[in-house]
Amino acid sequence: MMKRFWIENGQGLGQQDLVLTNTEHNHLANVLRLRVGEEIIAVCGDAFEYSYRIERITKTATTLGFLGRAENKFNPEKDLMVYNGVNQVRQFGVGGGEIERDWRNRPCFV
Repeated sequence: MMKRFWIENGQGLGQQDLVLTNTEHNHLANVLRLRVGEEIIAVCGDAFEYSYRIERITKTATTLGFLGRAENKFNPEKDLMVYNGVNQVRQFGVGGGEIERDWRNRPCFV
């Protein structure tokens, strides 16, 4: 399975050569220990994935040669939005409510 790399803002994707530096270069060269000649996939959040071959690895950068572009089959068909609700304790009536403890042993009104 080819390794996938996230390229921020799609900088330079689809061009003849792509140069990875900083954290992407470190992850490719030192963590994954990929070598010259191996292929990777670069993605940036658009509808495509970009195939590259590792052409050169130095101490500070990795140069990739562009192979092609294909539709990203791993993009979800639907967007998911997650909302975080805030629980609010309300006190009804005159004189206040009784206090109990919830499962985390925090006070709550009944």
